[in-house]
Amino acid sequence: MTHSWFQIKAGKATVHVDPSAPDSRFPEGLVRGAEKAGLVLITHHHADHCRKEILDAVSKEGAGVLAPSACADRLGRGMIAMKPGDAYQFGDLAVRAVHSYNTPGGASTVKAHRRGECLGYLLTSGGRTIYHAGDTDLIAEMGSLGPVDAALLPIGGTYTMDVREAAEAVERIKPKVVVPMHYLDANPEDFRNWVGKRAKVVVLKPGEAFSLA
Repeated sequence: MTHSWFQIKAGKATVHVDPSAPDSRFPEGLVRGAEKAGLVLITHHHADHCRKEILDAVSKEGAGVLAPSACADRLGRGMIAMKPGDAYQFGDLAVRAVHSYNTPGGASTVKAHRRGECLGYLLTSGGRTIYHAGDTDLIAEMGSLGPVDAALLPIGGTYTMDVREAAEAVERIKPKVVVPMHYLDANPEDFRNWVGKRAKVVVLKPGEAFSLA
């Protein structure tokens, strides 16, 4: 959708991950085009990923909200606090929280995401798994995610991996498809060049869709 916001449809489930925007504007066009979700996943507490008014606008009444505990101040009661390793079942969709963080020697020029405070997610349904990495550098845990069909990876280089480190993540994760996100000033075509033939790179504009089927 925008930045790191994705609407994911898996079987009968509609899920939003990080429904927010990178500035204070309310993205009315994207909200109008979004399907109401029964489940929302938040990767961390920063305002460009965790905004309650946008979350509420794209969620069904009583929707489940999974987020790290640091989001409680923004989201209030009703949030289900998750930590790396926790699992959640939503109908036929299995969700597992995984690590997402900056490393001292990683590509990010700003270290804003601490290990254990932020999350990535693995979503599995119908024998296919999607990995949303959250805001992260290249981390050791990426080598033990298991089979991944599609990986959503940040490439911006300021708060996250840059294009080169994200391409190394593709080598480690071995997804069939990779979607770059959280660009900032990075060029997704540079990322495509670094990935080469290791995976299919799908560059999505806000509002565009891609199917794994």
